[in-house]
Amino acid sequence: MRQFDEKSITQAVIGRLSECGDPRFKSIMTSLITHLHDFVREVKLTEPEWLAAIQFLTGAGQRARKSARSYWFRSIRPTFHPVPTDGPVGRMLRKMGRHPYRPGHIHMIVSAAGHLPVTTHLFVAGSQYLDSDAVFGMKESLVAQFDRHPPGVGPNGARMDTPFYTVN
Repeated sequence: MRQFDEKSITQAVIGRLSECGDPRFKSIMTSLITHLHDFVREVKLTEPEWLAAIQFLTGAGQRARKSARSYWFRSIRPTFHPVPTDGPVGRMLRKMGRHPYRPGHIHMIVSAAGHLPVTTHLFVAGSQYLDSDAVFGMKESLVAQFDRHPPGVGPNGARMDTPFYTVN
């Protein structure tokens, strides 16, 4: 299951505990996940509260410009990577029998005068771990095809001396 809503995400996360070899830890995590998800739904986290929780993941895009209702930025084509595993999250994932990997993705905050900022991310189509994102952040509607181009003129008119990717 790759499409989650505010109710189905809870069962999907609990389902990922299936490889957990410690019954007591599995019981504790099942209860924690259930209560935490219920809490998030009950208090209806605000955008600033959510933003504060994920702010350490932002900043991959280096420049953004609004032009004819489209945006461009320059970044790398991301690949899958692990979340930090040297602390409590890593210990929790290992105990749950889960891998620590996120599929390739780019976080961004898009803003314009007179509008609320939007925090989002794009996932690379075909990236490993799309079906098992360690933090359950992947949504099908956020998966984008990154098209490779040979060196030449980039989308902003600049000369690109190396191959580059675009997303439409």
